[in-house]
Amino acid sequence: MQFFRHTMIRKASSPVSALSIAAALLLGATVAPSVGQAAEPARPDSADASLCLKEVLAGYNANIQDAMAAIETLRVEQEMLEPAKGGGEKQAQALLSYSRREGMRREEHSSDLGHPVGEYELRSLVGPELPSGEYDVLLAGVEDMEGRRCYKLSVTAIERDIEHFDGTVWVEVGSLGLVRITGEVADPPFPVERITLDKAFELVPEGFRLLRRHTGEIDIRLAFVRRQGTMHIFYTDYVIVTSRQSD
Repeated sequence: MQFFRHTMIRKASSPVSALSIAAALLLGATVAPSVGQAAEPARPDSADASLCLKEVLAGYNANIQDAMAAIETLRVEQEMLEPAKGGGEKQAQALLSYSRREGMRREEHSSDLGHPVGEYELRSLVGPELPSGEYDVLLAGVEDMEGRRCYKLSVTAIERDIEHFDGTVWVEVGSLGLVRITGEVADPPFPVERITLDKAFELVPEGFRLLRRHTGEIDIRLAFVRRQGTMHIFYTDYVIVTSRQSD
């Protein structure tokens, strides 16, 4: 995200340019997980909803670490839809490709968005870890979300920057896999006032939960000019090779 911070500083005098770069920030916001040693993932062999917060977080973080460590290559189709003024939508179609050696690449098939589309990393598809030194987390109960019985976690970032968020995380009872995240970036960079996140995750055949839908909204203010934008992003047809398969 450092590239976008530098670009916004250079172009802050132009409301139109600032909106374009802010859109890139919205699309590139990853809510980054910490990178650590992969732990043993939680197994969906129990539907016990009586775990304590410490147990829920340990299993959840282990699942995120396991996905980050196991995925060797990945491809997924991406569709972006941006509501246009006066009705209708602007669209972009692309293929995201990841390899451990080369990182994430985005090959655009078509687009009429007219602005940058952000930078992507594997972590943006896997989801965030919730380390104790970076987030305050409360167990707010158990409820249904996206057709799954979930622990509801209330999350507040201790580290206040664009890489962290405040909001709610739903973690599936039993598997301790990520189901949904809603919230706001903890401290978006000037001239952005607010970036919201709403991400839903689905189970893929390899056993991981990966991003299926991302809806985001952004508000920017520059002098007396205020701009708002919304983007809906959908991910379909994951093709994944893991270290387990390559062994």
